[in-house]
Amino acid sequence: MLKKMKVLWIALFVTLGMTTFAACGEGNVDSSSVDNIPSEETTSNSEWEESISSEDVDFGGNSDFSEESSEEDSSKNENQPPEKDKILILERNEQEAETLENLLANEQDYQITTLNILEDEIPLTVDALTVYEQIILVNVANADMPNGFDEALHSYVYDLGGNLFTVGGNDEKGEENTYQRDDMYDTLYQEMLPVEAIEYTAPIAVMFIVDTSGSMMQEMEQGRTYFDCEKMALLAGIEAFTERDYVGIMSFDTVNSVVLPLTPLTEKTKITTAIDSLNTAGGGSIFLGVLERAGQALKEIEKVGRRHIVMLTDGVVSDSPEEYEPIIDHNYKEYGITLSIVGVDFTLEDYPYYWDDIVENIGHGRLYKTNTLAEMISAAQGEIRSQINKMEHETFSLQIAAEYADLYGISSENLPTLDGFYGTKLKKEAVAIVTGIYGTPIYAQWTYGKGVVGSFMCDLNGAWSQDLLQNAEGISLMKKLIFGIIPAPADNS
Repeated sequence: MLKKMKVLWIALFVTLGMTTFAACGEGNVDSSSVDNIPSEETTSNSEWEESISSEDVDFGGNSDFSEESSEEDSSKNENQPPEKDKILILERNEQEAETLENLLANEQDYQITTLNILEDEIPLTVDALTVYEQIILVNVANADMPNGFDEALHSYVYDLGGNLFTVGGNDEKGEENTYQRDDMYDTLYQEMLPVEAIEYTAPIAVMFIVDTSGSMMQEMEQGRTYFDCEKMALLAGIEAFTERDYVGIMSFDTVNSVVLPLTPLTEKTKITTAIDSLNTAGGGSIFLGVLERAGQALKEIEKVGRRHIVMLTDGVVSDSPEEYEPIIDHNYKEYGITLSIVGVDFTLEDYPYYWDDIVENIGHGRLYKTNTLAEMISAAQGEIRSQINKMEHETFSLQIAAEYADLYGISSENLPTLDGFYGTKLKKEAVAIVTGIYGTPIYAQWTYGKGVVGSFMCDLNGAWSQDLLQNAEGISLMKKLIFGIIPAPADNS
């Protein structure tokens, strides 16, 4: 039972009248015994308690009763099976928790109750929940919960120290049901979890290459130069990224330089400051060196889904396509780095028409032909949004945090794969014990109030977890994660 409490009962001594009655009732009181009984007026309770011992009073031959009764009770306790700790599993779909039930039943002596949250009568009060040491929600969204259940569950965890373990899953149509932002946003359920449900997209890394040559000082509109519009389009484009993404900035004319190495969007002020610091340098424009350098920077970054170059230029280039085409091709074939170009004022007669083929067929990107600042901004933002795609599930390996690998005796090298996950954001004080592709949390845990909450961002029915459930190391990992929250079974033997 949750929070087993030790209560110390204080045994009170029998009153003077009861003791006197017991002594007199059998006619065994002699004068010496009576003389030894102090009066209430002259003796304190403590003195009276000290004057009484088991040898002073004869209880009519029943002195062995207490001992015999104690032995009898002890014998009864030994013959009774130990009380089992109780676990409540709430599932959304029928038999979805079967694998989890088997894991728990085979490992420890728990009493497991499984109910369907949509069809069965489930406990809706805190008192009804406190009989369980742990509550496990299998593919339960906030919308699946009956009215009032979230409040009872919150109090069970936060106020009373109950433990909660959540598992992902899909609905009847195969669509993602759990850890969805629209379902979880601003709910009590979301507040309890160690992760935040977000509109997850795989992180990307983009290197912006900005033309700072002399031709960029031409006026474009309303007194703004090409270069002014480049910077304004860049600042607008930054707004299209997510905080999981990376941005770098390079400038080029006859030489090139790194203005800002690839930087996470969480350091947005650093990025905007770098854009503001850009200046024109004059001279011509040479593509080869800057494209090669951008590719080298992008290939080094890990845990991103896409690597992309966005070049902003008026197309007045000093080197020939034969010189820079091979590096564009190399970047894509070797590292998957794509290239798009935002062309500034591409109504000029010297527009490099061959770029259509280079960008689309060699760079595998898109060429934007803009003539106004509004078109440049739209192109910059649209290009970034086109790179940020909804997550496409693929098979990936698991990584366990080093300290937990040592604690559990499990190596990441021996862990199985998963075929998908529910993308979430780790909360500030939570710990990601197991991570997956791009370093996303697969299992996270934290202390919430007096209780502990753990969330597994995958299913446990074999849809994405088949390899995990058929792998001895994977099964061992799941047991350790679950039992890492559940207290050891009560020893009532």
